[in-house]
Amino acid sequence: CKLFATYFSSVYTPASSEALPIPPFNTSFVFSDCSVSLDAVHGKLVALDSAKGCGPDEVTPGVLKFCHSELAPLLCFLFNLSLFTGIFPDALKDGFVIPIMKSGDCSDATNYRPIVMQSVLSKVFESLILDMLQPLFKHVIIDEQHGFLAGRSTETNLLSLQCYVIDALSRRNQVDAVYIDFSKAFDKISHRHLLAKLEGYGVVGVMLRWFK
Repeated sequence: CKLFATYFSSVYTPASSEALPIPPFNTSFVFSDCSVSLDAVHGKLVALDSAKGCGPDEVTPGVLKFCHSELAPLLCFLFNLSLFTGIFPDALKDGFVIPIMKSGDCSDATNYRPIVMQSVLSKVFESLILDMLQPLFKHVIIDEQHGFLAGRSTETNLLSLQCYVIDALSRRNQVDAVYIDFSKAFDKISHRHLLAKLEGYGVVGVMLRWFK
């Protein structure tokens, strides 16, 4: 455990004190506050997979799903209180880090990928916010992006590339492809840069504080 903790913490890049310029607004909307509906919370609870595991709070998805009618109004109130104050509960930020073997020598910590088991409530809350954000950011996401979008995947990316290559070769054009893999990208990316981008796209006020 200590070996993994030492390695995973060494990969993390601490926040820089360097001042960041706020990107100019390139969107017509301002997302400063929001709220979730009871129906939306209820729908998320009903859709939970009871077979999945739980986080540090030991609240299983099965319990949330079984008690959805009783819990939905309470969770809706708590979620909206969080959004109103701009404070994400500390208890929902905790998670178990589970090392998953990728390939190579199993005694080498660098060959493991850290997977975080979050609170199910945290996932439900984040999913509700994502449902509201995606339509707002649809106009700033290029059509060529396939990652982290509903209905898109590595398979759709490959199909798109295949169609492009076939079309180019049929016209006797040369095709060159460049593949780039950013090592530990999600661990090293600056959260301050992400927040600056959100602010540049119109996420301000209480909502920006909530993301912080």
